Amino acid sequence: MGRLTRALIVLLLVVAPATAALAKSFWIDRADVEVILDHRDAVLRVPTSVVVDGNRVFVFDADTGRITERPIVTGISNWEFTEITEGLREGERIVSSIDRDGVVDGLPGLPL
Repeated sequence: MGRLTRALIVLLLVVAPATAALAKSFWIDRADVEVILDHRDAVLRVPTSVVVDGNRVFVFDADTGRITERPIVTGISNWEFTEITEGLREGERIVSSIDRDGVVDGLPGLPL
């Protein structure tokens, strides 16, 4: 993975005259900013919420009818999606409800 660097970002908020009076009534003390450092098209990606500890996913194995825990290698990611560079193939069914009690390797599962 690349080097993570901290930076100070200064934002200038420009308000249209019609909303200036409304804008004066709000005090903004923080903002979340996403800075895009890289972009890739046509990659295998999964929702970031299904990635466990940054390097595993749960996959439904149709042959065995069980959920299996699978190691993966990730690429770039954001709050919404994570690129998968190794360990998963397009079309495999991943488990999205990993926050539920009892989701473990080897658990019998039913495809939706």
